[in-house]
Amino acid sequence: MSNEKGEYEHQHPDDRTTPSPSHDVIKPGNEKIRTVNPLQEVLKEEPPHPWSWPMIRLYGCLWVSYLCSMTNGFDANTFGGFTAMSTFEDYFNVYGGGELGFMVTMYIIGNLVGGLFAGPITDPFGRRFGMILGSVVCIMGSVMQTSAQNKSTILAGRFFLGMGAVTVQTAGTTYAAELAHPAYRAILTGGYQSCFFIGTMTSTFIEYGLSGLSNPGTIEWRIPSILQCLPSVILLCFVWNIPETPRWLVANGKVDKAREVLIRYHGEGNPNSKLVKLELAEMEATISTHGSDKRWWDFRELFRTRASIHRMTTLLAFALFQNLIWPPTSYYMPLMLKNAGITDSRRQLLLNAVQTPVMIGGALINVLIVEHVSRRFLFMYGSCIMVATLSILTACTALQTTHPKLGTVGVVFIYLFLANFAMTWVPMMTLYASEIVPFETRAKAIALYNLAINAFSLINSYVPPVAFDNIGWKFYLFYIVFDFVGIFVVYFLFIETRKRTLEEIEEIFQSSNPVRTSIQMSKRAAREAREAQQAGDLAA
Repeated sequence: MSNEKGEYEHQHPDDRTTPSPSHDVIKPGNEKIRTVNPLQEVLKEEPPHPWSWPMIRLYGCLWVSYLCSMTNGFDANTFGGFTAMSTFEDYFNVYGGGELGFMVTMYIIGNLVGGLFAGPITDPFGRRFGMILGSVVCIMGSVMQTSAQNKSTILAGRFFLGMGAVTVQTAGTTYAAELAHPAYRAILTGGYQSCFFIGTMTSTFIEYGLSGLSNPGTIEWRIPSILQCLPSVILLCFVWNIPETPRWLVANGKVDKAREVLIRYHGEGNPNSKLVKLELAEMEATISTHGSDKRWWDFRELFRTRASIHRMTTLLAFALFQNLIWPPTSYYMPLMLKNAGITDSRRQLLLNAVQTPVMIGGALINVLIVEHVSRRFLFMYGSCIMVATLSILTACTALQTTHPKLGTVGVVFIYLFLANFAMTWVPMMTLYASEIVPFETRAKAIALYNLAINAFSLINSYVPPVAFDNIGWKFYLFYIVFDFVGIFVVYFLFIETRKRTLEEIEEIFQSSNPVRTSIQMSKRAAREAREAQQAGDLAA
């Protein structure tokens, strides 16, 4: 199976996110569609070998950045499991409602504060520095949370965990997008967000295992709490052995070092690699050594032009709809199960753990289809299925008091919602966000994107326990309407980026109607691919 996958990727390289020289620049009112893609031509001459030793070394470097995503996964479901533990509730005298919501949101408040500094730290000092600093802060927060004897200490620990997590998230996302091989950028960048589930699965099954102890005491929540720092500890062991990204090196005047990194990880050790020469030439042509990324305080470039405003509006809308589509099950799965009629604590922890394998399955399906289905279709199809599954869940939850069996049906639709969400939206959270922002503003834009995610998460993490206590199943109606509106927002605002280079994406934003232009480019590219295949079949 792995050989078949490698052969397929070898024959269908992903050319989307490396910029290529433009011959037909798209300007407002004068849209032209590119027909020549230098990167694709180079990849035909120098096809990548996905299981070669240089590529395996590249995967190892990217795996270090993936640990940043695991850090967030560990916290999300770790603290969510605490809400089903009587040992935790009794120790801190927290039994749901606003007080539980505040504990959850303290992590997100830390995200918000850290988000103000994540971009400015990552730009001047490098992506690796951001990962190192964030990991140190995460370890400090995890130790504080684990050793907490009172609410104040655990709140402080969650705050520092949040600060560290958003720092590693900003640095790790940027690192993965910039170092990934251009032929497989969709899979390698999408894999970053998918590794979130490794953290969640590890933490939730550990919690389930500890719940089987006859008298676990506080170790039931202290052990999972200290394990939250595990990804950060592993990262600090290996981060010293990975290179800085070539784009950051070029932006800081270290062109020779950038060339060495490209030769080692993209050129398979060949100093005369045409791919390396093309990538380096494009980086030097498009990356300014005096750009706004050198001025940590300068965010003006994000909103300077109509194109940049459209880009940031899309990015912020993306952050909004991925966070408010439904209650965060990572924190409140036990609460949702309770509303569905499942009150046994151990069963809640088991079902809380099962959600991660379900979402991993959805994410793996995304890997198989991401280069065959447009981004816009994935988002709109996913939102339609979410409206349908959430509507059925709402009905089952509303009727389960008089028809207990419907509670089990509702739980099934929780998992169907999660599988669909993981298949259509979750891997795109990193991929699509990194596709639509150029290098010069990438770290700041991703930091602002993470800031927006956490602002919306703050709302969606504090409100659910209060809302469920007061209005029960009726709270789901808000999400149904919100998901429905999201379909139209994607249709009218989001551009298509599949198999587009960074430069082409920038040209799309410069056009008078970016959405229409992106769709036209995709249709033409698909038509030309069919014609080329037909010509090849005739020649054969």
